[in-house]
Amino acid sequence: MANRNEIQNFMHLPGNNCITTAIRNILNFYGFRYPESRVYGIAEGMGFTFRRVEGLDNPYLGGSGSGLVDSFCRNLHLACDTAEFATDEAAMDDLKAQIDNQLPCIVQVDLFYLPYFDSKTHFGGHRVIPVGHDESNIYVSDTGFLRIQACPIDNFVEARRSQSPPFSHQRRRWRIERFRERPFIDETITKSLYNVYRKFENHMHGYNLLQIFDLRDHLGDYQDMAILYQQIEKAGTGGGLGRKMYADFLDQAAQIYARSIYELSSALYEQSAALWREIALNARSGELNGTAEKLEKIYQLETRAIKVFSSFEAEDL
Repeated sequence: MANRNEIQNFMHLPGNNCITTAIRNILNFYGFRYPESRVYGIAEGMGFTFRRVEGLDNPYLGGSGSGLVDSFCRNLHLACDTAEFATDEAAMDDLKAQIDNQLPCIVQVDLFYLPYFDSKTHFGGHRVIPVGHDESNIYVSDTGFLRIQACPIDNFVEARRSQSPPFSHQRRRWRIERFRERPFIDETITKSLYNVYRKFENHMHGYNLLQIFDLRDHLGDYQDMAILYQQIEKAGTGGGLGRKMYADFLDQAAQIYARSIYELSSALYEQSAALWREIALNARSGELNGTAEKLEKIYQLETRAIKVFSSFEAEDL
């Protein structure tokens, strides 16, 4: 039997979004219990992207923003070491060193090359936590799977090397340093919400509600409507294009701090999540009638929610 080096006492807990599941599992390893929805909220996960990408048969639709690991660490004042590597060898040496030193890190991969996914399409924005290695395999904690998965080393190297659009990178990984627990305080919540408002206000990458109308106008570009269902309900969203997780985060805040602003915005995202789910279920059955009207209603709901986030006073931040 091959000699296997692994991070001791690491517990894999399944989740919805690959990034927030990875962050949550690292926090659990450090001894802190954060629901995934709370991680998603603090990480400024609420976003929106729709665009056509050269080389992809179907449009790309995403409900999460960008830079979630960095935003989460910034909002909680955590140290995060981010690195990219010019060669496969350097990336693998670093990865094995992290594992041997009992340091879980988040690694970006293209899931097309991970055999346990059996995916027919590329997605280069996937994240996993490598927790072990031996002569043949890298062992990873991966989102919704119930147990640690084995991936042949050659496949894992290919997954890290991939330049599949629109997620090109240089074998990137993140390591969140150990920290003392940060309480779920009002200031952290208001800061993350205001930052989300600013990102949408400035149409930053991954945060552009106007692209909802691009989706409305290009529904016919989908070669397979089942892909639209997958993007809304299954692709790491937790249902409703991530809106359900975000509503849960806001509901937690409302229950702890009894602020009407949290309760109102949670209700708006619950309504939006329900409409997204209706669109997804209709798409799965090949039905698009009424989708344009639902998207326009979603735009109104989410624009209102974002404006709510702009109302915090300076002392809230």
